[in-house]
Amino acid sequence: MSQDKNLDPSSLSSKNKTFEGGKKFPLKGNAFQHRGSQKLSKQHRPKKERQTKAYADDAEFNIEDELLSGNFRARGRKTQISINHLLDFQLPERPHDVHNAGSVRRRSRKNDNDFVHLHGDSFINANSKFIVDDRFSYDEQSIDPNLPLSGEKIVRVVVPRGQSCPICLTEDMVAPRMVSCGHIFCMTCMLNFFAVEDKPANAKADATTYVKKKRYKECPLCSTIIRKTDTKAVNFVEGNPKQGVPEIGKESNFQLMCRPHTSMLPLPVSLNVDPLSLGNFPPVELAELAPYCRIMKCSRDYALTLYQRDIKDIETQNEIDKALYNDNGKYAKLAIEDIQKELCESSATGEKDLSAGLSQLSLDVGLEKFDESNAFFFYETAFDATTKYYLSPLDVKILLTAFGGYSRFPPILNVKVENVHHGSVVTESLIQRYKYFGHLPIGSELAFVDIDWRNSDVLPMEVYKKFASELTSRRRKSTWKKQREDKEKTLYQKRLEQEQAEFYQRENGNVSPPTNAIIPSKPVPLQSLSHKADKEISEVAKPKSRMERTVWGTSIPIVEQSSDTDTGEDKDLEDLLQSLNQHQGGKQGKKKKKKMVTLLSSGQSRGSF
Repeated sequence: MSQDKNLDPSSLSSKNKTFEGGKKFPLKGNAFQHRGSQKLSKQHRPKKERQTKAYADDAEFNIEDELLSGNFRARGRKTQISINHLLDFQLPERPHDVHNAGSVRRRSRKNDNDFVHLHGDSFINANSKFIVDDRFSYDEQSIDPNLPLSGEKIVRVVVPRGQSCPICLTEDMVAPRMVSCGHIFCMTCMLNFFAVEDKPANAKADATTYVKKKRYKECPLCSTIIRKTDTKAVNFVEGNPKQGVPEIGKESNFQLMCRPHTSMLPLPVSLNVDPLSLGNFPPVELAELAPYCRIMKCSRDYALTLYQRDIKDIETQNEIDKALYNDNGKYAKLAIEDIQKELCESSATGEKDLSAGLSQLSLDVGLEKFDESNAFFFYETAFDATTKYYLSPLDVKILLTAFGGYSRFPPILNVKVENVHHGSVVTESLIQRYKYFGHLPIGSELAFVDIDWRNSDVLPMEVYKKFASELTSRRRKSTWKKQREDKEKTLYQKRLEQEQAEFYQRENGNVSPPTNAIIPSKPVPLQSLSHKADKEISEVAKPKSRMERTVWGTSIPIVEQSSDTDTGEDKDLEDLLQSLNQHQGGKQGKKKKKKMVTLLSSGQSRGSF
């Protein structure tokens, strides 16, 4: 300590000094700073910059660790600003009615499963019937009807008539083919459509310019990407698909269907056939079961018959096109080649002899073993339509009260339709609520039919009186809904007419003209008439007219013909003009000629005086 107190500043150098013991200590503070200290700081500046950079890197690593651990806290002056004043915002209070507080019900949230969006194969699976190859197994579809069928298993897609080819616009399609979006083309039109090369709109006509070709085509109706390899042959349902569709105010026949719990095939009770004896997908040779089956199997011989029919139809249409339009038949030949190629690809191995199975099939098997414990019973009608028609739940409840069991319902129900509710689809929540819809794919269209039981002999009077209040309430709600829809339709039509009239007015650049518009005419050339007479003549000389709209939206004036009552006024006016002209001629003498006065009257006559 004594040595430190007796240090001589002059004996110290500008840097570190060596003390006794051979140790070096750096000088700190401002006590012994030298003039060369500024040079010293400049020499050590790169070292400080390195230290600052290392500190910044350490800070970044620390922030990342805090973010990962969830304990990050912002630092700085800006983070110390309070934003609690933003929390003082409050919405205005809603008016609360004390009297109706008990009657307010909380709206239930709609289940996400109620929304169904179908596209592609799922849409075709839900809205079509199929004829499939019997050489394959369909165990997956026997368990879950929502699984689409693969393309190689499908022989035909069965759809009702009513669609037209988007290329040739014919409803009688020749060898129809369905693309992946569900639209149907003639086979020759489809090949022609895929053969045409789409060019971009901004492509130049120069032959030296390279234009990249599209690898896909878009459907001309829905713009969905379609491919030539992903097409299916189509069969149209013979007959009218609208036959048997329930109509309001008319009678309709409902079939009581029976579907065992372990089966996907519902059949009418009136056929007295056990669905389990046919399997989930019966053979297509049983034509009487076709309206009730969604999937049916076919043999190779049946498939060959369908392909041969397509070839024959193409050849017939080719002869017609050649005679009428001088067609060279290029795409008809391509279509026949594609069909023959499909025939060659399908081998004859694994064929089944259906004749033995059909002969052994017993169609007189009774349904006595089925009841509510092992089968579903429900009413359905209009089997050829794409929409499935079923009885409403209230009507089923009424029948259950009247007959005591689903299996005791009448096999055929002939009743009067009171209302039809469209717009329902099969969803998971609907299947959980009504188990007998389990054989339908999700997305299938449904319609529920209300029955008018007032004059029906099926329902006993005591049962009708028991449900009279519910039936009256349902009828009243249906009437109110119909009146509201009619009112909304009328208001919508008026709004469209008003918007159309405003559009025409904006196009013509004028305001809606009044019904009694006056079109000014040329003044009458009278110099000696008084102001009063001139006013009367000008009023008479202006014919009344009205504005009329043309089919192009323009307004034109139409002059109205004067009535017979104006002829007397015209005669008096003519006499007045004649007397005035004579009076003026008498004053001037014979030096001047008599002036002629031309009058344009509103009547049919026109003359000079």
